Amino acid sequence: MKKVMILLLAALLTVSTAGCGGDKEELQSSPDYEIAMITESENVSIDDKSDTQDTWEGLRRFAEDNGKTFKYYEPAEDSDDGRLEQIDMAAQAGAKVIVCCGDSFQRVIHTAQSKYEDLTFFYVDGSPRSEKGEIEIGKNCLCLAFDETQAGFLAGYSAVMEGCSSLGFMSENKSASMKRYGYGFLQGCNRAAEDKGWNVDISYKYFDEDESAAKVQSAAEDWYRQDTELIFACGSGIFDSVAVEADIADKAVFAGERVNSPSKRILAAVVKECGNVIYQQLGDFYSGTFEGGRTVRMGVAEDSISIPMKQGRFEVFSSEDYRAVTRELADGKVKLAGSKTGSVEKLVEKQGLTSIEVTIK
Repeated sequence: MKKVMILLLAALLTVSTAGCGGDKEELQSSPDYEIAMITESENVSIDDKSDTQDTWEGLRRFAEDNGKTFKYYEPAEDSDDGRLEQIDMAAQAGAKVIVCCGDSFQRVIHTAQSKYEDLTFFYVDGSPRSEKGEIEIGKNCLCLAFDETQAGFLAGYSAVMEGCSSLGFMSENKSASMKRYGYGFLQGCNRAAEDKGWNVDISYKYFDEDESAAKVQSAAEDWYRQDTELIFACGSGIFDSVAVEADIADKAVFAGERVNSPSKRILAAVVKECGNVIYQQLGDFYSGTFEGGRTVRMGVAEDSISIPMKQGRFEVFSSEDYRAVTRELADGKVKLAGSKTGSVEKLVEKQGLTSIEVTIK
């Protein structure tokens, strides 16, 4: 009897130990994800074929190259609270670095950088803003911005070198970012016109933030009817409307960002290389050279702005032409004026843009 009791007790201990061991093993097999990306929503996530996807692919490439664990977190709700909840989850899962992309994170990062002072935040193409709208960047946050003036320059230069002499610029608002695109575009058109020895006409317009698609389409229709050959469209809503009219008019549109469009009239797109940027910055973080509390603006020299030439429909402007002009930008041989210059008229006067005629609509 005593022997039976001992055996029963041993069996119970074995079962009990196995239970405890199973829980411990389960906990150990649940990994920490030290690099996390929070997406904007279910609709704007790692497969959006735009900046979010490019950022994710750069993050994933770095993590896989360097043996780091990584994960993305997708809010079910398209709201600041939904995005903050995902940051909380990432922190609980052992994140050391959190990456976010786009304007939707302005308030979110502002809150999170204070809540999680021991975490490092990389904010791609945005700045943390308080409820009053003031930019406040914590010491644990680095904002990664892009030189839109160079982007606009490349769009304008390549379009005129392709043979366009009547062009347009349309943007979704009058923000500093959109002005940089526009001012760069004017300077790029002027430089190419000088190289070709001819003059270029440019129609120029900023739309309001809440402008209807119908109004944008109507304006694009009018411009194309008045012999505008190409419109540089900045802002996804603006591009979509212009692309519709470009197809109808059999004219060209140049995208100011990555686009997923069936239009056959897209000459090219000038893009922000978010993946390259986050790869470089994660490398700096893990090498111990991270310096937060600031914004870093990057351009052609950092492989952060480009025209994907293989996806373009250029017939005259060649890859060799592209390499030559980007080399000049990277070397600082091309001096560009940005949004602080003042009005379009002042830009034209100050920069001596004598080969273009600009009409503000």
